[in-house]
Amino acid sequence: MLVTACGTAPTEEAGGDEGPPVRGGHLTYLDYQPLKSFQLSDLNWYQAQPIANNVFDRLVFRPPSGTEIKPWIATSWTTSEDGRRYTFTLRDGVTYSDGTPLDAENVKQNFEFRAFGDDKGNVKHSAWPEVAAISADNAKRSVTVELTRPYPYFLTTLSDASASGLAASSYFAKDARGQNLATSLVGSGPFVIESGTLDEVKLVRRPGYAWAPAGVTNQGEAYLDSFSTIGVTEDSVRLGSLSSDQGDLIHYVEPSSQRVAEAQGLRLITQSYADQGTYLLVQRSSAPHLGDVRVRQAITYAVDKQKLIDTVYAPNYRAATGLFGSGGQDFVDQSDKVSYQPERANQLLDQAGWRRGDDGIRVKDGQRLKLVALIDVYTVGAPSTFEYLQQQLKQAGIEVVLRQVDWADYPNAAKSPDVGLIYQSVNHEAAWSLANAIRADGADTFKLKGSDAQLETLTRSVLYGNPKTENERRSAAVALSQYVIDNAYVLPLTERTQTFVSNSKVHGFTQTQGHPWLYLTWKNQ
Repeated sequence: MLVTACGTAPTEEAGGDEGPPVRGGHLTYLDYQPLKSFQLSDLNWYQAQPIANNVFDRLVFRPPSGTEIKPWIATSWTTSEDGRRYTFTLRDGVTYSDGTPLDAENVKQNFEFRAFGDDKGNVKHSAWPEVAAISADNAKRSVTVELTRPYPYFLTTLSDASASGLAASSYFAKDARGQNLATSLVGSGPFVIESGTLDEVKLVRRPGYAWAPAGVTNQGEAYLDSFSTIGVTEDSVRLGSLSSDQGDLIHYVEPSSQRVAEAQGLRLITQSYADQGTYLLVQRSSAPHLGDVRVRQAITYAVDKQKLIDTVYAPNYRAATGLFGSGGQDFVDQSDKVSYQPERANQLLDQAGWRRGDDGIRVKDGQRLKLVALIDVYTVGAPSTFEYLQQQLKQAGIEVVLRQVDWADYPNAAKSPDVGLIYQSVNHEAAWSLANAIRADGADTFKLKGSDAQLETLTRSVLYGNPKTENERRSAAVALSQYVIDNAYVLPLTERTQTFVSNSKVHGFTQTQGHPWLYLTWKNQ
């Protein structure tokens, strides 16, 4: 998901200067991939977000324009002094689209599903911390979550539709097969699933919806009558659908197609976020030849990121100058350690004992400095990006073998021990996103298996510390980012936002945490 980092932060009233919103109409939204499944526990994929973010309400809300947590289904909450106990008071009168109440027992059921999984094959959600106990009091409309240790980003997790969207109790009563039906996903949100296959889902406006998040001007029903989300893998087909009036809004557009889209009178929508991260090339030290930090540092210095912007992407893209995005609250300028310095790259490789062979590729102890890179399948322009990296590293004497698989095979291919270079996005709540991805008891993206004790300590400090002030929280995030860059575990490439293209009829489109939110979207009829 490599997209531009330019553009202004979105607001809850995006498109408000285009006249008052009008109700009615159907919107066709085209994403870059079809859905993987309809299991509630499997809605983390980006193409599932138009469903999760518009069907499921959450206890708390992260506005598009900021990082502050605001009330939603929870009207208030308290946190214990040790950072382990959270108690939420629920809003009155909220119901699911099947008419059942959203009450304390139902929230408890949702939380237990996320925190522990179930006996139908659903496992604990990876974004959830370790939970000791969950209790509910329907009379007081309160839910209490007891964590085994502090988790400063718990409210962030609860604001994420894919991690904490609230589903009706009817969902949990179904067997695994029943849970994998589109219409089984019953929420309390502004849209209801009318029908759906993995290729196309139709959602309709929820009549009587009246519990939007605090601070959002529209407190009633959604403006659109309905919308469809359709997976279309071919970039040119997605863009062509707008020109032929067969679509209204698309996700992802090739950088080379941006000017074409604008010349056709289409709208390029770019949105950045205050807590953004960056897109990273992960250098797995467990892979051949990458165990030496000097080799990893040389790779960082050998890549001209501005030239990547100029030749592969578009002028409104921005090269990364640190591990976190420059608009983020935890940003630290690390340009001196991630900038293009080819002479420094060559010096480091010389110091590491790698000498250039007759064909320019470096050799040591009879072995060529050859790395395997796995081309990302989730990223616009990934093949061109990896081809560029291959060319840049060749100039430093490093041979890069590009490995390409299809979307279905990518997760297994990424586990191969010989893959040394792989793509990773750090998105909303950048420090949490990074720490959650690299911890040994999590995704272990660096494949270190806990061997770097200092990294594990810094990761735990971010995830499980109990900061009393914002400065304490930021200090933990900065320390982690500095250590990761010092050890060249990643090469930051570009800053991160999301890019969409719409026709001129679409107004008010925005996102929450990078996920499409169509509650405020409307169309000219």
